[in-house]
Amino acid sequence: EEKELTEGRRAFDPVFINNQEICFLASTGEQTDIFKLRIGGQLEQLSHFPRGQRMQELAVSPDKQELAMAVFQDKKNYHAIATYRLPDNNYSEIFKDSSTVRNPLFTTNTNLVFARHETGGVNLFKTAISGGEITRLTNFSGLVVPYDLADR
Repeated sequence: EEKELTEGRRAFDPVFINNQEICFLASTGEQTDIFKLRIGGQLEQLSHFPRGQRMQELAVSPDKQELAMAVFQDKKNYHAIATYRLPDNNYSEIFKDSSTVRNPLFTTNTNLVFARHETGGVNLFKTAISGGEITRLTNFSGLVVPYDLADR
C-alpha cells in the first residue's frame, strides 16, 4: 500500500540522519523549508524561512548533526551556502555572494567544499562551517561542471 508522507508538499533532496529519520527540503509555494520525517510517519517542520528564500542541494555531515544547502532569494542577486544544526535548530549562512554558489558537500564534520560560478568558469572552494577563510581549490576557466557534484 502506498502512503503519502510529505502531506502534499513538493519534497526533494532527502538525506538520512539515522535509520529512523530522513531530512528533506520541501517547497510550499514561494519558499523552501527543512522537514524531518520519522519512519512510521511523524512529520516535523524544522524551519520557517522567509517567503522568497529558497534552498536546494541538501547535504548532511558525517556525524549527522549538520545540514548544508545552497540558498538563493527570488528577485535578488543573492546566493549563499548555509548550515542548519539539527540539535539546536541553528541556521547560519557561512558564505554569501552575488555569484551563484552550489553543491555543498561535507569533507569532515567541520569543513565544506562548494562550487562557485565565476566569470569564465566554475571553481571549487573550501571553508569551515564555523566561517572564516575561504580557500580556492581549483582555478579553472571555461570549465563546464556537472549540475550535481555529488554524482561522481
